[in-house]
Amino acid sequence: MPWQLTTAYSGGDLDPTGTYDQVKIRQQTWDDRRNSMSVELEYGTTDAGAWKKGLNPAGKPTFVMIEGQDFVDLVTNATPQAGESVYQAVKRTLYEYLSTAGELDPGSIV
Repeated sequence: MPWQLTTAYSGGDLDPTGTYDQVKIRQQTWDDRRNSMSVELEYGTTDAGAWKKGLNPAGKPTFVMIEGQDFVDLVTNATPQAGESVYQAVKRTLYEYLSTAGELDPGSIV
């Protein structure tokens, strides 16, 4: 369930054949006692149904910390829509939060 970027990143000189058009949440760690969550992001693309990790674009986050009221709001707003599991609702809400907060560039879930 990656985030499809509206504008893809190029691997540039380090990876001239690479174009990375997706971001996925690699790991999320919750700490309810501290009202926080850490999120690891990975840039890449899906090729023939398989995830292909890319390079980390310069200036783009690979780790985001969500704390305090932002965490509480994120968790309480993760309500499943019709036909959506709780897991999918949390992922969707998290991607939407990261995009709104400016941590991810514009895009949509695929």
